[in-house]
Formats: sequence, structure tokens, C-alpha cells
Amino acid sequence: MADNVVIEQVLVLFLVILVGFVAKKRKMITDEVSQKLSGLLLYVTMPFMIIVSFHVEFSMQMLRNAGIVFVLAVAAHVFSIILGVLLFCKFTPSISKIMRFSAVFSNCAFMGFPVIDGLFGRDGIFYASIYISVFHIFIWTYGVGLFSGGFDLRDTKKMFKAILNPGIISVAIGLIIFVSQIKLPAPLYQALSMVGGMTTPLSMLIVGALLADASFKGVMFKWHLYYGVLVRLLLIPLLVFLGLRMFAIPSMLLGITVVLTAMPIAVNTAIFAEKYGGDAKLASQYIALSTLLSIITIPAIILLL
Repeated sequence: MADNVVIEQVLVLFLVILVGFVAKKRKMITDEVSQKLSGLLLYVTMPFMIIVSFHVEFSMQMLRNAGIVFVLAVAAHVFSIILGVLLFCKFTPSISKIMRFSAVFSNCAFMGFPVIDGLFGRDGIFYASIYISVFHIFIWTYGVGLFSGGFDLRDTKKMFKAILNPGIISVAIGLIIFVSQIKLPAPLYQALSMVGGMTTPLSMLIVGALLADASFKGVMFKWHLYYGVLVRLLLIPLLVFLGLRMFAIPSMLLGITVVLTAMPIAVNTAIFAEKYGGDAKLASQYIALSTLLSIITIPAIILLL
């Protein structure tokens, strides 16, 4: 994709973020509306978008590529876990937990899907869905364990929660459709496609509303914020890019993996911190700062690719 087209695609997404920002400031999007929109995105539009992306002609090459993306996603998460332990071990436990969580979990769904959709289209969503399935498995195992003091693999309740979520369920349905070549009735397919198409603008509006609520008071004096955010936005995607270049990986798969690791810090950071007694305010500052700086870093990483 030409450089100017890449810039235009990313610029469109950030203009929609600006709309969400202004709408929240003008009280057109309230806290309750934002929560409802997030639920709609997670449980309806995003699963529909994923299912539609699997409604393509079966290809062994695509199936092999999906397996490659799964392995790459696992490797990227494991690498980020190790890097987070090494880079953030000197900080206090309350700060270290948030920094380590931030290093591993990017906003690969809310912001990743729209960017991948703009750059690679439906095929990109197909492979990004596999990556995000791995994200869900790690966040409900390692992520929960990081904030709650450990995760027991024998805890079947938590294991089921890690697996039974809208992201993984929609991928499972999509894979069944893809492998068995089930053809959805035209009205059903069009309905799923129409509702799934709302994912990109809806997710960007939600991110804009999140930024409108962010408090940057005192951020200038917290150097660890900038350190953790730059690790998330630049160091990890650059190291993943350099590492993957050593292997014969198809350019699209490499690009999708690197772009998803280059997304800002996951919104789940603040949600998990609040749920398990962490510093939710600090987590929100990490999310807001990384989202703001990603306006510069995401185009830079994409142009590097």
C-alpha cells in the first residue's frame, strides 16, 4: 500500500476518534451511553464482523496462515511477558503490575481491528481474529493472575471464562463456516455484514470518548508513564518486527502481527486494576497517554513495514 494511502487510512480513523472526543465533551455521549456502546461492540458488532470475515472460499493456504498467526501471536505475548518482567522489575509492585500488564496487552481489538480493516481488508480481519483469540486466552489467564496474585490452571471456572468469550466463540463459529464451507443465506449474511461494519466507527467513537474523560493532571512528573508507554508503542513492535524478519513469514502475516503489537495499551488494564484492587487511576493515565501518542507512533510503524 502506498505511503499516502496508509496515512489517509489512519488519519480517517483518528478523525473519527476526534468526533467521539467532541461528542463526549458536549455530553452527547454520556458515561452510560459509552458503556452501552462498548457492550454493543464486544457482544454484537465485533463478533458479527469476525464471522463475516470467515465467510470466504476455503483455502488450505489460508488455514496454514491462520496457524502461523496463532503461533506468532503466542510468541509475541510470551516475548512481551518476559520483556515486561525484565524492564519493570525495579518498580514498586503497584506500578510494576500495571506496566507489565500494559507491555503484554495492546488495544488490538478496539483499535486494532479498524486499522487492520483499513490496511488489509477482510483477509486482514480473518487473521487478526486469530491473533485476538490468543489475546483473550492470555488476558484471562496471565492477566488475571498478574493482578490477583496468581492463576491456577486447575481452576476450571476461570479456564472456561478464558475460553468462553465473544471473541473466541465468534472465531470458532467462523472457522466452522470456513472449513465446512457453509453458505449463509444472503439476507443473513448481509445483516451480519451491515451490523459488523459498524465496528470500526463505533470503536473509534468509544476511544475518543475515553480520551475525553482522561485526566492528565500530574502526568508530566511521572516519568515511568512515558517509559512504559514507549515500551508498548515502539520497543515491543520494533523488536517483534526485527525478530520476525529473520524468518520466511508472508508479508501480510508479519504486518498484521506487528501492527497489532503496536496498538496502544488495552482498556482492560484499568478494568482489571479496578476489579482486583490495583491503581485504576494510574492505569487510566497509561491508557490515555498511549492512545494519544499512538496518533504518531502507529503511522510510523506502518510506514516502517
